[in-house]
Amino acid sequence: MKDASAQSNGDTTIRVAAVAPSEHGKILLVDDDPDFLSSLSDLLQPEGYEVAVATGAKSASSATAEFEPDVALLDIKLGTDNGIELISTLKQQRPGLACLIMTGYADMESAVRALREGADDFLTKPIDPINLIRALRRCRQQQELERRNREIVTALKSSEERMRAITTNVADALVTIDSRGLIESVNPAAVKMFGYESSELIGENVARLVDEEIRAEHVGKGPREVNGTRKDGEVLELECTVGEAWIGSERVFIGVMRDISERKRLEAQLRQTQKMEAMGQLTGGVAHDFNNLLGVILGNAELLEDQVGAEDPYVQAVIRAAGRGSELTQRLLAFSRLKPLQPRVLKPAQLLGGMSDLLTRTLGETINIQFLTGDDTWRIEADPAQLESALLNLAINSDQAMPEGGKLTIEVGNETIDRRRAAGIADAVPGRYVTITVTDTGAGMEPKVLARAFDPFFTTKSVGVGSGLGLSMVYGFARQSGGFAVIESELGQGTTVRLYLPQVEAESTAPEIGSRTDAPRAKGETVLVVEDNLEVLDLSVTLLESLGYKVLSASEGVRALEILEDAPKIDLILSDVMLPGGLLGPEVVQRAKRSRPDLRVLFMSGYADATARSSGLLAEGATVLNKPFRRYDLACQLRVAMAGIPGPGQKA
Repeated sequence: MKDASAQSNGDTTIRVAAVAPSEHGKILLVDDDPDFLSSLSDLLQPEGYEVAVATGAKSASSATAEFEPDVALLDIKLGTDNGIELISTLKQQRPGLACLIMTGYADMESAVRALREGADDFLTKPIDPINLIRALRRCRQQQELERRNREIVTALKSSEERMRAITTNVADALVTIDSRGLIESVNPAAVKMFGYESSELIGENVARLVDEEIRAEHVGKGPREVNGTRKDGEVLELECTVGEAWIGSERVFIGVMRDISERKRLEAQLRQTQKMEAMGQLTGGVAHDFNNLLGVILGNAELLEDQVGAEDPYVQAVIRAAGRGSELTQRLLAFSRLKPLQPRVLKPAQLLGGMSDLLTRTLGETINIQFLTGDDTWRIEADPAQLESALLNLAINSDQAMPEGGKLTIEVGNETIDRRRAAGIADAVPGRYVTITVTDTGAGMEPKVLARAFDPFFTTKSVGVGSGLGLSMVYGFARQSGGFAVIESELGQGTTVRLYLPQVEAESTAPEIGSRTDAPRAKGETVLVVEDNLEVLDLSVTLLESLGYKVLSASEGVRALEILEDAPKIDLILSDVMLPGGLLGPEVVQRAKRSRPDLRVLFMSGYADATARSSGLLAEGATVLNKPFRRYDLACQLRVAMAGIPGPGQKA
């Protein structure tokens, strides 16, 4: 044994061979015969092994701690020590250590005892070098195999832990099903989604959870929509993806289910909102054009009335028909949220109190009306006439839904909508609202009817009984007032419509219009009329002249500016909001006021154009005369504008 160092350790000696570290492994030789140890060292070192030697149990334990051998070769007899008993000590000290017993007694009893105590193999003396090398290689191969097995087991445990963490924390429900359709396992998300304990589902058919079988043909086909059923009976809309795996010879299916009920509800809300917006744009455009036609009819009928007399039945029939047409277009504009409102700050409970007699007379004795109002309800800013009209419409609808009588409850209250709740209601935004709830005990609506209740022109009434615009007007009024409307109904259980109107703090200071008297006349003023519809333009000129005004006219903005430059005196410009030729009515006014800052202005429109207002062209406080208008309304608004007084609902 070359280049050996020695260290005293009690009555034994540890000798460590000074050789370079070896990939073949470290061998600890334990024998009480130094010459035998030297010969074994000389045998193993050339084979590439790193060797340490010990002559007794105590030195062997110390060498194991310092040298950290891979294999220990122990003589069965170590003086007063026993090599077989030393095996368990060394293996406890260094787990994974391979121990080979060397004995000069080739008896089976010693070999069996050594193997029972943990020996990996045994060799008989004299040691055959070939058998020794083979035994060491077997030990090293066995150690490598065990090392790999440990790595595999560790990796499997880690993989299982990761998979368990994933399945435990994933938001989607994971359900494992065997080839017969029976549930083998569920994750916590599935337990939460369906409301069952896992023990209630294991072994049950998957049909308990979903309305369709999970079959082989569904594997790899991407997500599909199915209906699921909770333990409490609630139906869920689910998105289901199916995968498969083989566990041994058994084929299993994995169903990944995601609750899309909320997403489907939001998609339906979005479709409804888009539909209502599209219908609003359509009805608003139709109403605008129709208002121009009605204006011509109504205005000319009034002029004709001056010639033939106010008692002429034919003229009065035309005026009444035009008035009904005007009411129809006002409902269309209310739905499309383009109807100009004249809002005031008010308390709905007080307004409702003033309507009680009207509702009682309108609905009759078979309807029991109950008003639930409180003194602490908040204020809102709304057009009182339109609010009254909306409530009257709802009350009449309820009356028609209760032909044999029933109960109508109108309740006013306060409610705060938070962000979470607002997300679940179409058109809602978080805030503080005054709620006006109208509930009847009538026939109720089927789901398909309820889904279209706010659509304009949709009605279940007989032909000629209703226009289908009542509820759509209510919806449009609520939206234009900054709020929203919700309808709930169930067949045979009645209907509830709830208006949410935002709370305001301010008090109203808007002036009221005086009572209708003779139309006020001109005081020598000159008016420039700007209107692209020639029939409406001609009518406006005629009406103004009949009121004593001097009138100039233009059919587009550019021409109006030319007249303003040339005419020596113009007191007021009466302009449509929307004009062709690249200049809107408000733009014409803005340019005109640069040279005529004292010029009075009155706009007229089939609707208060949202584009002009949002762009800032229609200034805050601008007075708008709604088409179609009576001569009296035109005369009053002209005098208000001439005096520089804001019109009803306008700001100074």
